[in-house]
Formats: sequence, structure tokens, C-alpha cells
Amino acid sequence: MTMTFLRKTRWKFLPTLMLGFGFTCQVNAETIVLASNGIPGYSIVSSEIGSSTEKFANQELKKYLDQLSNSNFLFSDKLTNQSIVAGTVNSLQKIDPELYIHPLEEEEYGILKRGRNLYLAGGSDAAVLFVVYDFLNQLGCQWVAPDFDFYEGQSLSIPVKKKLKFNYSTDTFRKPALKYRKLYIEEGISHNTENLKKLIDWMPKARFNILVAPLDYQGRGKVKWDNWRNQLTLELEKRGITIEVGGHGYQNFLNADMENGMLYKTNPVWFGLDKNGIRSANPHIVFCSSNPDAVAYL
Repeated sequence: MTMTFLRKTRWKFLPTLMLGFGFTCQVNAETIVLASNGIPGYSIVSSEIGSSTEKFANQELKKYLDQLSNSNFLFSDKLTNQSIVAGTVNSLQKIDPELYIHPLEEEEYGILKRGRNLYLAGGSDAAVLFVVYDFLNQLGCQWVAPDFDFYEGQSLSIPVKKKLKFNYSTDTFRKPALKYRKLYIEEGISHNTENLKKLIDWMPKARFNILVAPLDYQGRGKVKWDNWRNQLTLELEKRGITIEVGGHGYQNFLNADMENGMLYKTNPVWFGLDKNGIRSANPHIVFCSSNPDAVAYL
């Protein structure tokens, strides 16, 4: 595990979160000046052929390059002698038909140099976002945690550099050791739409790929996926994050409130008995697991 020194924050030493991604040490690096004294030396190639996640990745690339260099990187629709191009292998080869990149696994990504151009290649839409954040991380960006209000601006470090330089020695490729890298909302009683959006925004920066949300935590109706579904789904989709909904408990999948509240009325024998031997709609009483129709519904 590497240790990274952060300036201008209250954090002294921070372990860089890699989540099983491999890395390549750079030796005899070539210094590439991306911007100097607030003037960018490179443009960002952005194409209409890319997916919404690829386009978002390019927006993030520009956003943080601008902040790092205190400049204004421009988008271009074609390659120049000094371009940064981010996309899936398929998208990159449409932009530059002469470019060859070996096939990448779904979440594998690479940083390559051809001539003076830099290519940020991903094996999938989500991997494009990963490689952009990896590239920015190598330039100095550190995203310590989601940008929750209580961190008071200390959740990230974006150092402004008079000369923004990238050290290149060879093409590098990375892929995760773990297929599933999840964050759980769980009981999440303090969560709301806004701080969940901040959590989602941070996830690909730390290479998480699945958000796990409870269908209805303990059947209380408070921590419930449907409370956030409409607001969060687009944010997750544009980052290529998989949504996993469910949780422990049979009552998530069979309870009296289902079918607009009619399930108990139409199928009372599906439900368990209370201490008085009466069928009960209480979600904390186990359903009648000996009833084959109830089991089939579950």
C-alpha cells in the first residue's frame, strides 16, 4: 500500500485506496508538460460517438485538469499533435484508425502514449471513468472520501500547479483483482438524496462498481430504495455503476402491503400465525413457509 502526502489539508498521511488494482512503477520517465502558467498545451478530444459515461468521463477530465493547472483545457473534435483522448478501445480506434490496443477485459484500463498524444483506454464505459481518475490521481488529485458537508471541504485535495506535468515511461495497464467492489447503504438512517449523490460521485474515484441499496430496511419504510430510485438511477447509470437492490429478510419480498395492500386480503393463508393462532399481517412474523404458493411468490 502506497502512502501519499497531502498538502493544504488537515490530513498528514493517507493510504491510497486501490481495491486490488495492480500498478506499474515508472522508471526513466519522460516529463510531459500538459499546461504551464495557466496555458494548456494539450486539447481533449471529445467525440459524439461516445456513450454518456464516456462523455461524462471527458467532462470530469476537463474539470480537474482546469483546476490543477488554473487554466481552460479546450475540447476538440479531432486529433492534434498534443491531444488527450479518453474512451473505450472501440471509440479510440474510431477516432484514430491507426491506433492499435490489445483487447482489454471489461474493467481493465490503460494509459498509452503514441507520438505526443495520450490515450486513456478502458475495456468498458465504467473503465473509461476509472482510467480518467487514475490519470488525474497521478497528476495530484486525491479524493479521500465522499464530499459530505461535515468534512468541510477536506474530503479532497486538488493542488494547483504552475507546471502541470505527467511522467510517462511506458504504457501501463491495470485491472481489479475483485470483480465485485460494493458500497452498502444498509440502515442508512442519516442518508438523503443529496448525500447519496455525493457518495455515488465518489465511488468510481475509489474504483467501486456496485451500490447496494435495501429494498426496505427492516420493513420500516424509511431506508427504502424507492425513496431515491428516480433521483439516483441516472447518476449511477452515467458512471456505469451497477445497482443491487434487496437485503436480508423474507419480508422484503413477501409482505402484506404488496399488490397495493391486497396480498394479505386475497391470500391470508400465506401469512404466519401470531401468539393467538391468528393469521397476521405483521412483517416481523415469518410467512407460512409450508404453503407452496407463498414460497413460489417469494
